[in-house]
Amino acid sequence: MLFSPISGTQVAPVGPPAGKDTPSKSAERGCNVQVLAQGADGSRVEAKIFSGGSIVAEVVSKSCSGSCRPLGQLKAMVDGNGFETLQARCRVHSKFICCVSNSKHSDLMLQWLSRGEQETVEQHQSSAKELKKSVGMKVRG
Repeated sequence: MLFSPISGTQVAPVGPPAGKDTPSKSAERGCNVQVLAQGADGSRVEAKIFSGGSIVAEVVSKSCSGSCRPLGQLKAMVDGNGFETLQARCRVHSKFICCVSNSKHSDLMLQWLSRGEQETVEQHQSSAKELKKSVGMKVRG
């Protein structure tokens, strides 16, 4: 299933997390739904953007039949020195995480999560490295 990105997709920068959240707590908070990509068959990739808390967004793939598949989750974290980091956890390629040391790039992280279904593990790892380079991070390996 090929998706084309929706032009003008942007997400506002996130602030410091308000504490630990679980997906069940996230579901109780208010959220906005943003379409990241649309398939020719009517399927789409959506981001549920949450306000407050450490879970910033959850990315899901929805088929035209109504079934929903989780693609990943985006978290905001603040270390002991007050530096903000975004952590994207891919649910397609289990245990694969991409971290970016600047919370102003949530739109890029959501797009990266949205491509998980379309890319192999190697392609998704490569695109994570390219994402990091594009925001000025040094990439090891």
